Amino acid sequence: MTDNNEARTQRSGVFRGAAVLLTSLTALFAFAGAVGLIGGGTDFGETINSRLPLDSPVLAGVALAVFVGVPMSVAAWLLYRKSDTRAVWVSVVAGGWLIGWIVIQLLVIRTYSFMQAACVGIGVALIALGGAIRSRVSVDAPARGAEVGPVRGPLPHTNDPTQQDD
Repeated sequence: MTDNNEARTQRSGVFRGAAVLLTSLTALFAFAGAVGLIGGGTDFGETINSRLPLDSPVLAGVALAVFVGVPMSVAAWLLYRKSDTRAVWVSVVAGGWLIGWIVIQLLVIRTYSFMQAACVGIGVALIALGGAIRSRVSVDAPARGAEVGPVRGPLPHTNDPTQQDD
């Protein structure tokens, strides 16, 4: 039974590590894209730029940093720290957030790119990893709010006549 729990813990660690890697890389690429947009190194062209809010690649870069880079950085940090058992849900939320960002992006710029498909794939992977981490953790941990039932049978020290209270 202990070997099974150790194997589950190792798999949970692998899944968590994969989620940390995906969220970290997504944050890194989001910040790099934001720098490119804000600094003028990335240009979508006149047609797409005209579809951006206020026709501003700078605003798009700030939005990319704020709405993708920062949340993915926070998710990576929480997943890396492992300090809170609820942090496993961070992967699910980060994946959903990324997919939501892509949907909004498609609605705003009305142009498709392979990077959007890659980001949706990363979002789906993060959701799946979060579910895998959760299933590994919940097997080992008692349910939240679970009550400890009464002890059935006599306590060990009450059956032993050689142990007496002084």
